[in-house]
Amino acid sequence: MAPRFAKMAVGLDHNLSPREDLSKYGEAAVQAGKLSRRRLEQIKRMQSAHENSVEGFTLFVACVLFATCSSVPNTTINAVCVWYTLSRLIYGAAYILIESERLSLIPTLFWWSCNAFGP
Repeated sequence: MAPRFAKMAVGLDHNLSPREDLSKYGEAAVQAGKLSRRRLEQIKRMQSAHENSVEGFTLFVACVLFATCSSVPNTTINAVCVWYTLSRLIYGAAYILIESERLSLIPTLFWWSCNAFGP
């Protein structure tokens, strides 16, 4: 979900301060015709999905370690980890690709799926 390669493809990857690439150079790239407004918005959603995944990873790891130390059966831990990972991947894809307000509930459902039913 990291937007690095998408930003590199349109020349928006500045290693000095990569978190500012979209806010600092995105609009100029659209005006210069390097990418469409739609693609810029998609890359912004990609950045947001990536940040959300990174923020949630610490809690995921803590829950897995806690379950392991609490002698929860490995099959249960594995099943929950697979559920979490698949839900996270579907959430990311839906968040990045869905542009319609009407369909925007779909990524939210998968976010809740991985956070409420996962670890």
